[in-house]
Amino acid sequence: MSEDSTAGPIVVGISGSRSSQAALRWAAELASAARVPLIVVHAWQPSGALRAPYAPAAGVPTEEDDLRAARLVLDTALRTAGTADLHIEVRPVLVRGRPVPTLLRYAPAAELLALGRRTVPDDGDPRLGPVARDCLTKAGCPVVTVPAAVVRIPPAPTPPKRRPVVAGR
Repeated sequence: MSEDSTAGPIVVGISGSRSSQAALRWAAELASAARVPLIVVHAWQPSGALRAPYAPAAGVPTEEDDLRAARLVLDTALRTAGTADLHIEVRPVLVRGRPVPTLLRYAPAAELLALGRRTVPDDGDPRLGPVARDCLTKAGCPVVTVPAAVVRIPPAPTPPKRRPVVAGR
């Protein structure tokens, strides 16, 4: 990424998951280093749209409830990621819609798209969810997937200091 004014923003998709929070923090640090804006996108859908038409409506959140919950996800992610400490321009975006089409709308102008990557607890093998998989194949920019916990590799051990060998006198 260049530091000139033509560099595009970094876009990060968040879902409220630990891995999307890690992606947000990673993207924010990169945006700070590259001196580009950070666009934080959260797509939401009314939960009523996910139920069968014959299912009872009692107890189903209203669309206003879903919107409030989506705002809370976005606000919480921004607050806990520490983006204010990095002194970058952050543009939060809340969109009613499916995640993949929403993220793909922002990808062409982006320097890169960052997404969380889940890990399977049994074997720790990284797996791509459907959103990351679709974005990797369809986005018009580089896509980075970030695991919930970045594995830190310990530094190589320092060899012991060599002392001169003194032969008997």
